[in-house]
Amino acid sequence: MFVRRLFLTFCVTLQSWQKVDINTAMFMPDLTPLILAAHRNNYEILKLLLDRGATVPLPHDVKCGCDECIMKSEQDSLRHSLSRLNEYKALASPSLIALSSSDPLLTAFQLSWELRGLAFAEPESKSEYMDLRQQCQQFAVDLLQQTRSSQELAIILNHDPDNPPYQEGEHMKLARLELAIQYKQKKFVAHPNIQQLLAALWYEGVPGFRRKKAKDKIMIIVRVAVLFPFYCMLYMLAPETKIGKLMRKPFMKFLVHASSYLFFLLLLILVSLRADDLLLEHFGSESMKAYVKDKYDKQRGNPPTILEYAVLLYVVGFIFEETQEIFVEGMQSYLRNLWNFIDFTRNVLYSGVIVLRVVSYLQQQAEIEKDPATAYIHREEWDAFDPQLIAEGLFAAANIFRFVK
Repeated sequence: MFVRRLFLTFCVTLQSWQKVDINTAMFMPDLTPLILAAHRNNYEILKLLLDRGATVPLPHDVKCGCDECIMKSEQDSLRHSLSRLNEYKALASPSLIALSSSDPLLTAFQLSWELRGLAFAEPESKSEYMDLRQQCQQFAVDLLQQTRSSQELAIILNHDPDNPPYQEGEHMKLARLELAIQYKQKKFVAHPNIQQLLAALWYEGVPGFRRKKAKDKIMIIVRVAVLFPFYCMLYMLAPETKIGKLMRKPFMKFLVHASSYLFFLLLLILVSLRADDLLLEHFGSESMKAYVKDKYDKQRGNPPTILEYAVLLYVVGFIFEETQEIFVEGMQSYLRNLWNFIDFTRNVLYSGVIVLRVVSYLQQQAEIEKDPATAYIHREEWDAFDPQLIAEGLFAAANIFRFVK
């Protein structure tokens, strides 16, 4: 042990490995004792070297254009690439991460994401970088495996360096879990410990839901689906009541959102079928039937129907929801989720429909005031670029995006 300590001290202070002839040396000059110990994942030697001030040089970016990188690449591109690979092999060592990082989980997440980018940037070394990425992911899972209780797991998943430590009984923000999802740590997120905690949080509003009979489950879902407008209004007007607090629970929130979404799709179907006019035509009075007949004959300049106003209300809510998500999560996180592109396209199309319908209404009203006969022009005779026709086309395209989601 004394000889080993003496040798390691000598290596660190004098850097003797760099003085050996490269043609006879067992290792390249850039393969330092610390890097070699990290490759072997030797915890004891790593601790000795780190205590004496040894460090692993941070690799330059793969696209770095500094003088040093250009010079090394021109001298020997293979050696330059292998040097970067050796440094990342050392950085991915579980023992080195545990000894040198104050936040091993965060380091493992970030290094795993960086290795993923390197795997695509240097396809010739893709298998090595992907193996290192799997090693970092497994290290994070192994750390998670050490949790012994739900309280310890909650402290880990709610850890946020910018906020006070999590206290038992507080609302769980799961900042570390969101970070794992952001860095695509599938093994970490899919770990049974995390899934058990998420299941407990998910069904918090309906305890014992998974153990209920199928009939009872269906009754709960149908009740929430039918009464979702009442629940929404109660949550907005009295959020601190018992039912208002219940609406904050994930499972109840999901049921309300799903019910609202399905109701919106139903509205789109009814608008496409002109259900309000069909209802008046079959069950209305004679004056109502005459109104509907005149409306069919006079299709230009008609104001929106009640169902279209309901759709408009939903569209305004969707736009507000997406805007709020951008402000809360940030533009970069928002663009990372590809589903948001569909939502953004849908909102743009619906906004275009609203603008074109307003333009169409004003334009057609102006034409009707000049010549009332223009109100009874058949659709086949309208201009091909009439704003109302374009709005109807955009409305159909937006509906497709809505049903696709």
